[in-house]
Amino acid sequence: ASRSDALRGMGDVDAEAEAGVFFNHAPTRDIFLTSSLRYGAGDGGVVLDLGAGYATALAPAWRLAVGGAVSVADASYLQTFFGVDTAQSASSGYAEYRPGAGLRDARANLALTYLFNRHTSLTTGLTVSALQGDARDSPLVRQATTTSGVMVLSHAF
Repeated sequence: ASRSDALRGMGDVDAEAEAGVFFNHAPTRDIFLTSSLRYGAGDGGVVLDLGAGYATALAPAWRLAVGGAVSVADASYLQTFFGVDTAQSASSGYAEYRPGAGLRDARANLALTYLFNRHTSLTTGLTVSALQGDARDSPLVRQATTTSGVMVLSHAF
């Protein structure tokens, strides 16, 4: 059951395994393109992620990357995470809401990496994500734009 009062009466979204394919390409040393197509979230939803970015060396041990990405989802995925069906409407008090397939969100990323040596690095990153379209218009959404950060220590063997 949800710990959020805003989701009371909405029920739970069961954990599901996702299958996916990923394709990333760097046409130049500094430019990168990313993509993924995933199936299985929610009630068998499909999500396509597309992104691009630019990375450059600031100094021998420092690297800066900036980028952007969008996610497009089918109606099944959006209904699971942003929709309100008849039963949920009756138990939650939200009006019924049936989002169609389309753009789920757009994101901007910034990452700074320090290379300790050729095997070990520390990356700090910041992402701003904004829901779009039917996902943003869902009665369940309280905040359409979020910011998140991450710090990752990596070691290659």
